[in-house]
Amino acid sequence: MAMDPMEIIEGILDTAEEMAENLTGLSTDDEEDDEED
Repeated sequence: MAMDPMEIIEGILDTAEEMAENLTGLSTDDEEDDEED
């Protein structure tokens, strides 16, 4: 599986971007959950 280093980096950045969007979308829910605890 020899891949272009740039392709690997771009794939990681795309995944990180999606994860960041998911985290920002859930951040308010997490705060509410903490308050309930």
